[in-house]
Amino acid sequence: MDKYTEEDIKAMKPEDLAAIVVIYRVLGNFKEDAKLAMIELMRRNGAGDAFDFDKFIELNAARCKINLSMPSFASMKNTISSSIFQTLLGVNAVETELKNKANDLSHIIGEDDEGDI
Repeated sequence: MDKYTEEDIKAMKPEDLAAIVVIYRVLGNFKEDAKLAMIELMRRNGAGDAFDFDKFIELNAARCKINLSMPSFASMKNTISSSIFQTLLGVNAVETELKNKANDLSHIIGEDDEGDI
C-alpha cells in the first residue's frame, strides 16, 4: 500500500524524494511511491534543479545495504549438532581442537595407532 499522492510527491524536498527511492532499492518497499519520486526528481532535474539525486541514491543505497543471507540448513544443523554433542560429552572446543591437531600431527610424522614410529 502506497501512501503518497502525486501532490504529496510534488511538495517534497528532493532529498526526501531520493530517500523514498533508496528505501525501495534497499528494502523493496513503496514501489509506486519510488516510481513517482523518481519521475519527479527527473522532472525537476530537467527544469534545472541542481540536486544530484543519482549520486545521493547510489551512495545511500550502498551504505544501507542489508545482508540477509543465511547459512545453509545443513551448516546450521552441523554446528548445532556438534555443539550439543560436545556439551553432552563435556568436551570443550579447545580440547577438541587440540586433539584434532595432535591427530593430524601424528599422521604427518608417521605414527601408527599405538604411538610407534
